[in-house]
Amino acid sequence: LALLDYQFETTCPPHQVAAVFIEPLMSDGGLIVPPPGFLKALQERCRRHGIKIVVDEVKVGLARSGMMHCFQHEGLTPDLVVFGKGIGGGLPLSAVIGPKQIMDHAPAFALQTTAGNPVATSAGNAVLKTIETDGLVERSARIGMLFSDALRALGDRHEIIGDVRGRGLAIGVDLVKDRATREPVTATTTAKIIYRGYELGAAFTYVGLKANVLEFMPPLTLTEDEMTEGVAIVDQAIADVNAGKVSDADVASFMMW
Repeated sequence: LALLDYQFETTCPPHQVAAVFIEPLMSDGGLIVPPPGFLKALQERCRRHGIKIVVDEVKVGLARSGMMHCFQHEGLTPDLVVFGKGIGGGLPLSAVIGPKQIMDHAPAFALQTTAGNPVATSAGNAVLKTIETDGLVERSARIGMLFSDALRALGDRHEIIGDVRGRGLAIGVDLVKDRATREPVTATTTAKIIYRGYELGAAFTYVGLKANVLEFMPPLTLTEDEMTEGVAIVDQAIADVNAGKVSDADVASFMMW
């Protein structure tokens, strides 16, 4: 925030800023949960200067975080919200939601590749209905808490687990060489754990600037039994990699994919 204030005062005057784009849970950056009050303070600065707030809910929105919208955790009131991925239930669909004074422009003022298809939009309506009728917001919060707690418990057996963080069913496991220094493991080590997990029957991937964060974004319909099985696979995958059961050659063709 101090850096932003400095930029506003020097190289980036507020009157030159049309909008600020926010992902309320930084997913690909490493499942980073913002410090309490940070986004609210950012919003206050934007409001003070008349800067619009655009929230990216493409990956972490629509019940995944344990609330219908991830920005609700931070008490944000965005001017525009962007949706994608899960909203289509597997079909290509994206959406931008905003007030009339922003959205009511001439036709085709913006073109979106995955917007407007009648089949995909019907799927989107079905997704929204299912979230409500199946109680997927509450389910994500409950199963997500159990999932996170179970992954944290693995830290008692595996020193490589430096942190478990996220919201609801958007969970990241930070892999480190040393918990004291927080030095990240190599991308090869992360790849080996993912590869071994795949061999054992679980599909997950990695995020983070250092490629050292395991990302768990399971379906919102994940059951408690499936979650327990998945945690057991992660446990075994880490143990097998630590035991040298996965070679560099095994993952060479998958590196940084």
